[in-house]
Amino acid sequence: MAEVWIGLDVYGPQSEIERFRKICLAPARYGANVKGVLDIVRVAREYAPNERSSSAITLCGEAWNLREEAQKHSGTFGFKFDMAEFHEELFESLVRAFPALAFYCGCIGSGDEFMGYGWFNGPATGNAFGYFDVPEDYWSSTSQDRDPLDRLLHERRVAAIQGKALLASLAKLR
Repeated sequence: MAEVWIGLDVYGPQSEIERFRKICLAPARYGANVKGVLDIVRVAREYAPNERSSSAITLCGEAWNLREEAQKHSGTFGFKFDMAEFHEELFESLVRAFPALAFYCGCIGSGDEFMGYGWFNGPATGNAFGYFDVPEDYWSSTSQDRDPLDRLLHERRVAAIQGKALLASLAKLR
């Protein structure tokens, strides 16, 4: 496998999303590496130094080719990046580092060996991250979007997360 292409959507309180961006993305944007290296691997190592999963995190190496997406709403943030391998432990470490955030991850091996999608620290009604075979017509089909019902359910789960984040922000103002 040459590499894995990853998309990550982050949901939760805007203050936590900004903390995530500052810790994990700002070093990449403002560092010397112009390729857009993502710093989540370093963050994950710091949060899992004594766990058996830390060896897997070390093996996954760097993340690169960071592409941030426009933030459509407060409480959401999406970006894409590439890695040599995909390790669930990396994302589980991010959940420990940012427990107030929910992460929806989608990935595909560059040689179509596998694809995966689902939640890390997501809503109880959401599907946990899992691996799947890449459909034969994945790249040639007219739409790579979810089934309309799945998309609607996903949007409802995201709305529930955003509602909880808004309530938490309002409670802090009191």
